[in-house]
Amino acid sequence: MHRLVLICSAGFLLVSTILEFANGSPLSFLRGRVQEADDDRVIEGNEIDGDVVVAPPVVISQTRQPVKGKNKFKIINKEWVQMPKSPPGAISVPLRSHIELECEAIGSPAPQIYWLRGTEPLRQLDEVVGNSVADINTTPSVWGGIARTRSRLVIDCASPRDQGIIHCAAVAGSRIVLSKPTMIIIDELSKGNGSSCGAETKPRVTLYSPVMLAAIGSTVTLPCRANGRPRPPRTLWLDNDDRPITSSSNPRFKVLGTGELVIFPLNWDDMGGYTCIAQSDRDEDAASTFLYPTLNDENNS
Repeated sequence: MHRLVLICSAGFLLVSTILEFANGSPLSFLRGRVQEADDDRVIEGNEIDGDVVVAPPVVISQTRQPVKGKNKFKIINKEWVQMPKSPPGAISVPLRSHIELECEAIGSPAPQIYWLRGTEPLRQLDEVVGNSVADINTTPSVWGGIARTRSRLVIDCASPRDQGIIHCAAVAGSRIVLSKPTMIIIDELSKGNGSSCGAETKPRVTLYSPVMLAAIGSTVTLPCRANGRPRPPRTLWLDNDDRPITSSSNPRFKVLGTGELVIFPLNWDDMGGYTCIAQSDRDEDAASTFLYPTLNDENNS
């Protein structure tokens, strides 16, 4: 069986992070990962080139000022995005193989991730987003939180049409980071066993956030997208006590038809792990998000 799984995600050690939170440093897991802007990394010759960087990414500088009080801090509202891991430069797989590419971004507000094919990823991204990022010049008045977003590109049955160049792009507000190109090469002289080429495939969670920080009182959206055949899988959520979330379980919680879990308003008691389950009649896949509510200087001031 030929099954290629490329996992390019930075591990997040939850235990050490919680200890850092307890020590009054809720953003300490970001320290050492913020890089100063480097103009040499900026893409040239594009109408939105001033807001696009190539991985290894550039982060828009962010400052934090400790404030007395439990889990309370003051943060300057600046948009930034970083891509700790992205797909490799090239892969070669047999025909009819299963492929998974993974991309991860961290930023504020919570990054959105897009997979783009071809040699003009910025033009495609501009079409997908709907507006040129260069037209968005306002500084957010409310802190948009911080999230780590993970996305998988799943190709169940590789064919010649899957061959070519792809990019992973992450968007956080008006900021963009673009991965280096990945070339997918399909070896037509070799054939996989085609076990994933049938009419039915196992559900696979393709987009979620392993960890998210958000301000108490804000609206929080925990992403969860999944795919599978013959139809998209059902999406279920378990709350931080491992109880199924339904329309009647908590009026502040709502599961959207696209799979996201919306919480409004966010409370301190909402802290914990939430599990998204993508389910078909025969199988399922799951992914978890650790949600950490925070206080800023506007809360309880």
